[in-house]
Amino acid sequence: MEAFSAATPDCAWISDWVSWVLTCGILASCTTPRAVVAFWLVVFMFLIYIPFVLVDLAVASILMSLGMIMVSPTLISLPLKLLMFVSIHGWVLVLGTLANSFK
Repeated sequence: MEAFSAATPDCAWISDWVSWVLTCGILASCTTPRAVVAFWLVVFMFLIYIPFVLVDLAVASILMSLGMIMVSPTLISLPLKLLMFVSIHGWVLVLGTLANSFK
């Protein structure tokens, strides 16, 4: 009987491998929806960022065409950005979204 038990291979690695595969599958199924949410968050944040970049590009191109190379575009674009933020009721949107996130 001892000769037969010594000749059989040790199959403990199979159960370890199966538990490892199941753990990886569970982890992947939990992290994939979070990655999708993070991707859409980046997309929406980029959509918010686009108007401000366009203001910067317009101000920089106007200053360059007028020959005002030494004037920093930030000096001109920052008041325009603040005016745009106030005109679209930016604080109401930001604070309203923040308050709705706690529901």
